[in-house]
Amino acid sequence: MATGATVKLSNSAGYALVHHNNHVWRGQNPVYPERIENGKSEKFKHDADKDGAAEAVVVYRMADTFDWLVSWYVAPTAENHVYTEIGAPGSFDKDWDSIKANLEKASSDGKFTYVAQTVEYTAVVNIEKGTSPGLTASIESSGSAAGSSAN
Repeated sequence: MATGATVKLSNSAGYALVHHNNHVWRGQNPVYPERIENGKSEKFKHDADKDGAAEAVVVYRMADTFDWLVSWYVAPTAENHVYTEIGAPGSFDKDWDSIKANLEKASSDGKFTYVAQTVEYTAVVNIEKGTSPGLTASIESSGSAAGSSAN
């Protein structure tokens, strides 16, 4: 049975990210980091419910530039899903049904990249297989990503 996910969020976007919003569909309510400084990572644990499932979404904001969404589903059967998106501030405010639908369509062991050209940032997420997976999510400016790929 699933026990939950250990979530690691990494910020290389150039500025601090501030916790903006969250929603839990299944599992205990985690304590989310309030702020993720540029160049830093923060971790938290999302414990599963009595049925062994953990499903939630968290949204971080960078000033008035963008919102970064990270959502996950840890299933009792270990068919895990993860989803990320970047949008204008307010893009993900309480549209929990659409977010959940996108999460449930996502891969169970995937790595996803979303580039928002208008704000020039890239987010990547990955969740391990298993009933107590690690989840890593990172965001960086496209400028630094393009610079590193040119070498």
